[in-house]
Amino acid sequence: MCVLRCDFMIDQPSNSVKLVEYNTIASSFGVLSQKVKFVQEYLRHKYEGQIEYNYKPLKPLDFDADLTRTVEFGNTAQNSFTEKMVANFKTAMEHYKRTLKEKFNIESQDPWVLFVVEDKERNVVDQKIIETELQKHTGIKSMRMTFAEIFEAMKMDENHVLTIRNKEIGFVYYRAGYQVE
Repeated sequence: MCVLRCDFMIDQPSNSVKLVEYNTIASSFGVLSQKVKFVQEYLRHKYEGQIEYNYKPLKPLDFDADLTRTVEFGNTAQNSFTEKMVANFKTAMEHYKRTLKEKFNIESQDPWVLFVVEDKERNVVDQKIIETELQKHTGIKSMRMTFAEIFEAMKMDENHVLTIRNKEIGFVYYRAGYQVE
């Protein structure tokens, strides 16, 4: 599975949209973008008529509908980025289980998602939302470890099943490894 994030900005001199980053690691920023949209709509509603914009909003403000749909943490719009990420993680886990059964005739019991993170990681809000929603909606558990911790704790059996702290790992999500260290 490949999850990508592409960041765009408006180039004022050419009045066009430009790609500024193509991200194959840490692509879950869309989780936070949902929250940014809510804050922008809230501010637009709160200060309507008091501030000027350098753009024209694409749609009329429907603050009450947006507020009831997104105000609670973890309560996201239908088919949101978070829901899609959770669905993709679940699909990857199902593929892992199916492959294990077809190739090795092994029934996977309770595989976990491993988040590979940097030591003393502070940028975790988007990751925590995904972890929470993943467990809440699919029952899939996750753990977070650095490369050093993984190296110390990992075991792999003759069928290439990875276990860490006696937990089978069915899917690895890299939030570290941006550069060779």
